[in-house]
Amino acid sequence: MGERGRLEAWVRSGRAGCLLPILPPMDFLANLLKHMQLDAEFFWDSFLPWFLEKLVIIVVALLGVWVARFLVRRATVWMEQLPGLAEDQTAREFLGRLVYVLLLVVVGIATLSAFGVKTSSLLALLGGAALAIGLALQNTLSNLAAGLQILILRPLAIGSVVEAAGIKGTVMSVSLFTTDLKTFDGERIIVPNRALTEANIINYNQPSIRRLRALVGVSYDTDLRMARTALLELAEELPQVLDDPAPSVWMEQLADSSVNLSLRVWVHQDDYVPLLREIVMLVKEKLDSHGIEIPFPQRVVMIQGQNPEEN
Repeated sequence: MGERGRLEAWVRSGRAGCLLPILPPMDFLANLLKHMQLDAEFFWDSFLPWFLEKLVIIVVALLGVWVARFLVRRATVWMEQLPGLAEDQTAREFLGRLVYVLLLVVVGIATLSAFGVKTSSLLALLGGAALAIGLALQNTLSNLAAGLQILILRPLAIGSVVEAAGIKGTVMSVSLFTTDLKTFDGERIIVPNRALTEANIINYNQPSIRRLRALVGVSYDTDLRMARTALLELAEELPQVLDDPAPSVWMEQLADSSVNLSLRVWVHQDDYVPLLREIVMLVKEKLDSHGIEIPFPQRVVMIQGQNPEEN
């Protein structure tokens, strides 16, 4: 006997009593019981599996966010050990946030895809937005990319003496967008990183030793071998000059009024600037001690039509 039959028998038995006036019609109660049975079947067969599936997706998404934070923390610790990023907190924080945002985007797209959302249109929208932002911030992003290149490749570092983009000075700081240089005149110049990476960078601190070159002109009447010996003697007397590579003297040019010689010596990086300030004076004193003349510029003027012997 179904629910309808049991309910009708209960009413006929008279046990309903005074409830008969307020009892709903039998057809309505039967339909209600039927729908309750269908709702139970829907809950166990359809809703509950769907709900559990979506709950698993949400839990996995939350787990992905936790993994992203964990990876960013590990990456920050790793960046603190890199020579280029250890002293630059701004760069570390920026890179950490950038990696975190990228990981969140990946987790978000994967979650939406698991929920059945078509992510192709979303990816196209994000690509268009990225393109628009890239075009609007082209120069800024170029400086950012150049800053990352400098931090990773390390063509220069804080305290290095460099020459780049027509500027020569000491590197005071390196950020993601600009590099702060201090010239030897005490001027502070902030250079965009893009200008540095697009030009040749001469880093005077990279090699441990440097060659110093002193150019001097001697008279045409000078014994060049004696002048060469005098310059080599000077190199041997200087404690900053290295024996290997050995000092050398080159004849550079037969100029208008002199024969130009160059003394070439190798010194340690720390001795380069102090010796550069003194080398010209030391060369002059050494040549004077050997009686070697450093000539003044001379020019012979001949008048056309006049006998040279009359001059």
